Amino acid sequence: MTVSIEQIPEEIILLIMQLLDYRSLINLSLTCRLFYELSNNSSTMWRNHCQRVWFINSRDNEEQSWRDLFIERYRDMGRYVDCCSTVSSIVHDFRTFLSENAPQLSAAVNHGCTENILDVVEEKLNNEAFGGGFPDDLRCFYRIMNGQNSYNCGLMGTLRFYDHFRCEDLLDVEYAGELLDSLDYIKMRRCWPLTRCVNTDVSQYIYLGMIGDDDDDTTQNDDSVTALSAASDANNASKWADEQMSKWVEQMSKWVGRSDKAKAGVLTRGCVFYCPRNYPPRHVFIVARSFTEWFRNYVTNLTKGNFPLEQQEILLFPRQPECVAITSGISISVATAFMPEMSTMVDNDNACRYWFAYRVTMSMSDSCIAADTCQLDRRHWEITDGRGKVEIVDGEAVIGDYPILSPGSSYSYISGTSFDTPTGSMSGFYTFHVISNNNSFDAEIPRFHMTIPAICSLWHLW
Repeated sequence: MTVSIEQIPEEIILLIMQLLDYRSLINLSLTCRLFYELSNNSSTMWRNHCQRVWFINSRDNEEQSWRDLFIERYRDMGRYVDCCSTVSSIVHDFRTFLSENAPQLSAAVNHGCTENILDVVEEKLNNEAFGGGFPDDLRCFYRIMNGQNSYNCGLMGTLRFYDHFRCEDLLDVEYAGELLDSLDYIKMRRCWPLTRCVNTDVSQYIYLGMIGDDDDDTTQNDDSVTALSAASDANNASKWADEQMSKWVEQMSKWVGRSDKAKAGVLTRGCVFYCPRNYPPRHVFIVARSFTEWFRNYVTNLTKGNFPLEQQEILLFPRQPECVAITSGISISVATAFMPEMSTMVDNDNACRYWFAYRVTMSMSDSCIAADTCQLDRRHWEITDGRGKVEIVDGEAVIGDYPILSPGSSYSYISGTSFDTPTGSMSGFYTFHVISNNNSFDAEIPRFHMTIPAICSLWHLW
């Protein structure tokens, strides 16, 4: 039995049409008058597509149909149709978090820029052989949120370490372009600055080179990976050092770009990276494979409370729930952060040196009593590098302080260490005395691990 389209109830057809993506829906609407009228008159379908494609959940003009709103948005943002919803959602979460938790930082967020501004900047990039211009997700981000309007406020986080203060700002596209004109040190071929700290000159960059720009024999893994892997097999290496080195080498081997010829440590289009301290940089630390991945990771850490927020500052010490030890009501937790701006890679005869900051928080349970109030006297550290070599450090106080802990109170401090291997760990204990009876006890410091990001060579960019 043959059934014509007219015999199928419209409710069934509408249910089927609601399952289609916007491209299929448009193509279907062009096949016959019935489908055309059903698609045009269904506000539910086009409202869903506005939400899915453009992350639009409401209309400023209630008289405008959802279909017309979709078409209007497509005419303005059509080139970003495959990434607009994702980028818009991340920006929305970022703005919401800042407005609710850090209003001063929220006030620094810019609105989006115009397509014409991006075209002018991108034309200049192409003229200067910067590769294929901006990736679509980065362009889309600038259209929605063009960086920040005031600087040195740390929209992308801060990190204090003794007299070292990193305060990363999210650059707007115009200012980033000015930096390319005025600062020689960031004129690496096909690289664009995303962030900058005016105190340390550290920046995160995105690689704009097109896939296939660089030959396989010019971009290569750091030879130190092989050397350090061999060192981890030495007889004097501890079991932990073997495991950590293997994990790091495995991480490097799994680093895959978005082209068929990509391999571990290869800088592919869209990669976001930090430069080390030595200039000109011959290697970089890769932190993400695309702008979307980079920005999403940061915002996710914010919204999940992984980055501490203190006095309108976002501290770049991601929370590590497993890194906690409790002794006699004293809880000690540690979070770490890699410091690329203080680290050096192999360059001529200079040895590698990788720097890490760590933030220790100690607190006394509020279930303790006043008589349990205690004061820190000494510290004991066991510092293990990636080869298994252990260094013992004993000393009084922490950064010159002798903190007192009472029920419900806490104390935090930041210090740092460095390794000549890409991995390392620390553990130990603090010695306290109970103020009421002068009895001493040791509170365990949980072992915490430090690992550098993936690395790759930059010789071909100079």
